[in-house]
Amino acid sequence: VYEFESCGNESCKNWIFESSPSIGNYSNLINCGSFTTKNGLNRISLPQPIWIRKGSIIVLHTSTWNPILIDSIDEHEIPDYSFAENVSIRIDMKRSLRFCFRALIDQSFYYTKFSYFREIEFETDENFRLVDIVATIVENNMTINKRINVSNVKETYEMDLICDQFTYDLNLNCTIQLISSSPRLNFTISVSDNTTVISSSLSKNTLLVNYFGLPISKYLMEYNGAFSKDRIILLTNTEFKFDSQVIGFELFTFYNLHTSIPIEIISFNQMCNSTITCSEYLINQATITNYKTVASLSIQTTKNGLNTVFLKKPIWVTKGSMVVIKLASVYYDCSGQAKYSDYLFTQLNKTSFKIERLNTDYNYAHYFNVLLDTKFYINSYYFMHEFPDENIYNINVALNSKILHKRINIKKTRLIQTICSNSTFTIDKIIQCSSIVTTFNKKDEVEVNVQNDSKMVHNFSDSNYISYFGIEVPTYIDKENIESSIIGDFILPLTEFKFDAYILGFQFYANKSGQILVYVS
Repeated sequence: VYEFESCGNESCKNWIFESSPSIGNYSNLINCGSFTTKNGLNRISLPQPIWIRKGSIIVLHTSTWNPILIDSIDEHEIPDYSFAENVSIRIDMKRSLRFCFRALIDQSFYYTKFSYFREIEFETDENFRLVDIVATIVENNMTINKRINVSNVKETYEMDLICDQFTYDLNLNCTIQLISSSPRLNFTISVSDNTTVISSSLSKNTLLVNYFGLPISKYLMEYNGAFSKDRIILLTNTEFKFDSQVIGFELFTFYNLHTSIPIEIISFNQMCNSTITCSEYLINQATITNYKTVASLSIQTTKNGLNTVFLKKPIWVTKGSMVVIKLASVYYDCSGQAKYSDYLFTQLNKTSFKIERLNTDYNYAHYFNVLLDTKFYINSYYFMHEFPDENIYNINVALNSKILHKRINIKKTRLIQTICSNSTFTIDKIIQCSSIVTTFNKKDEVEVNVQNDSKMVHNFSDSNYISYFGIEVPTYIDKENIESSIIGDFILPLTEFKFDAYILGFQFYANKSGQILVYVS
């Protein structure tokens, strides 16, 4: 049992909750004994009662794993803490958990607890308000006053506008991502075609998180590969959006073994500023010279899959800092759709490093998160805008005093190809020709003139979107398909790329098992 000095007139329970992770000295320690537990309900009677002063708190000590069951029924109750060297860390950083443990005393009393929620009304432009909570026992002079500071500050840490690479029928899909301290944000979108959109008219997705990094599923697919453990990686998606206390790390590992992973947290000494994030700044850089190490440590993984490691003592880290790790088979997101690419980190000398993208085209990023002692909101708003014509447009997102500018080039990618299969040997003066047309706008029409005396008009009203170059691939074999036994190299003209694009894969029909090599020339 610990008697704490710093509670004053405050409940020591509330004081520990509000003071965490720092706890002052305790004036007295009473050893109540060592006990052996058994499976199920335990009830232990002391050989001699011990007098305990008001405000004292039970502290459990275990030299191995803790055998006491954990209660998670009441998520709004104050949690239990791991306690060492005057630093307290919640036993579970994501939930409010407590050990199923109580102290038996020599007196009986009535006890009740009820929870209540009340939204505080604020005046216009009012950011803070002191709210008094007064609890009184009716028909008794006993009253407890509690004054709390309620914040109405809707601070936005980061704004981003992400739009698709291509437009279809002049329609562009965009996402506005806002990282902030509030789930309710009002902003306006202005497009230079004289269109205005307000946030309340948009579909929205909100996440409340306590980490910087990538969302990690417990069920990652097997095909997400892992880098060799001798590589040093700069994790740009772990950039700190605001000054924070680091309480731990979360990562998805590949091998089922105990591995020590060296970690450094580095800052860039004002290399990036309020107008650009450090992740954005690094996109156009090849070396880093102006940085310093904020913290250096190692963490221990214990299993294959999702590992969560909490620090014994929080680390204070400033905005713009990032994590550097020496990899030990950590999964990475191979979809290439991460917001920023991670970088290989190669030391050139004592003061500078070379950085290199993991992939030249895709944003590969590792499943590694920095856990914080506070939560924030990731708000994603989605909208589709139809532009009147091909042109360069400006999109502005205005939120309070912050304005995000984005320049959008709306263009259609079109191609017309005409080929005549009998161009050198016509029969009866008849030409056999075909025209192939590709477009991103279904409203387009095609006119074909032959010697200016016959005009044919075609449109795309009966066309469907396709996402391949080549021919239709059958889903079954019929009599018109021919089995091939020829061997060699073969060029496939109909797979010609009509415009620049990424290859995502191939589709073909095989009539037997075998091995093929595919080249692009």
